[in-house]
Amino acid sequence: MGMEHVSPLAVVTHWLDYLALITLTGGGLFLGEVLQGNLKGCTGPLLEDALSSARARFFLLSTVSLVVLFLTTLLGLLLQTAVAGMVPLGQTVPLLPLVITQTRFGKIWIAKVLLWATLTGILWRQKRKRLLPGRETEVLGCLLLLTLSLSGHASSEGLLAWAVVSDWCHLLAVSAWIGGLISLMVLLPGLLDLLALEERGLLLSKIVLSFSTLATRSVSLLVVTGMYAMWLRVGTLAALIETAYGNTLLVKLGLFIPLLFLGAVNRYRLRPALLALVQCPSEETGQTGRLARRLFTVVALETLLATGILLCTAVLTHLPPVH
Repeated sequence: MGMEHVSPLAVVTHWLDYLALITLTGGGLFLGEVLQGNLKGCTGPLLEDALSSARARFFLLSTVSLVVLFLTTLLGLLLQTAVAGMVPLGQTVPLLPLVITQTRFGKIWIAKVLLWATLTGILWRQKRKRLLPGRETEVLGCLLLLTLSLSGHASSEGLLAWAVVSDWCHLLAVSAWIGGLISLMVLLPGLLDLLALEERGLLLSKIVLSFSTLATRSVSLLVVTGMYAMWLRVGTLAALIETAYGNTLLVKLGLFIPLLFLGAVNRYRLRPALLALVQCPSEETGQTGRLARRLFTVVALETLLATGILLCTAVLTHLPPVH
């Protein structure tokens, strides 16, 4: 099957589904593992306002992601029913009970809906009580990612196959990295504006280091699981070049390389420059703001490349692997 047989609606649905899930899971990881730990060192009078800003932006980002996930989950069911029943999308409603109750996809779909409802309830309670998200948010996000692995190419060898475990680990690594990038871009600007000037550069350099460390570990896991998936589903160099699946994978790899380069720029160029300003405050003449803007520009470019990678992943979901 070539690209001409891939449904654009199905690809966009999967793409938005990936984006929503990765933003939810990665946002919880970023807030819990990166941001909160580094904010503990800040003692300024505006710290509570900064935390409130980060919390408000996180819940806004989570709300948008939950709404998108709800819509893509419903549309995904309709699309799968149309394929399974070989009927137009508008004639799928009578077949929905059968697909939900009698197919493996339906059982996984029910689990996904229950996890979505649980996560929505927990986040709503935390928002109402002005609490920061806890471990349960991260766990539920990870379980939601598992539903993707259980319903994708990896599950063709069975629900307990190593391919499923590897694919799940791949998605977890993607969430920590790309979801963290999205959260960094959304949460940090408003938070930094509320901190004292002398704390901004130090906090930003700490966060860049912490996130870079998390991203490095994620990339290592991505490379291992990605190579395994490529060996499993493509197998040969000829298949990589001559098939639609292989070509899409090459485009994905082509976006991955500049993403690595931009991450290295943040860690090895911009962070040392920020740290140098913190250690020599006499040289601070608005340079922290300029470096921060440059950092966020790089992060925005990283996020753009990352969304392209997720789009390639969505296309791959609807192409038959070579093996």
